[in-house]
Amino acid sequence: MERFADIIDLWPKPSNRRFAEDIGVPVNSLRVMRHRNRVASAYFPSIVSAAARRGLAGVTYERLFAIQTGDQAVGQTGDATLPETVPANG
Repeated sequence: MERFADIIDLWPKPSNRRFAEDIGVPVNSLRVMRHRNRVASAYFPSIVSAAARRGLAGVTYERLFAIQTGDQAVGQTGDATLPETVPANG
């Protein structure tokens, strides 16, 4: 998975609508995110949680950050899902 579109396409069809519903954004906003290959990191917890609820493997914080930063070496193996909450000061 090298692009956010790859992540979105893991969702059942119609993937745009279902993904948008799962993370709480309008479908039109999701289309822009998909086209730009850019998803605000504020949505990462929703994406990881929704993927886990749907049993979709490989959708981790590490993978999302790797796509966001263009660092495809990050998260290739041994992806671990980070905790749902991260301390504000930590």
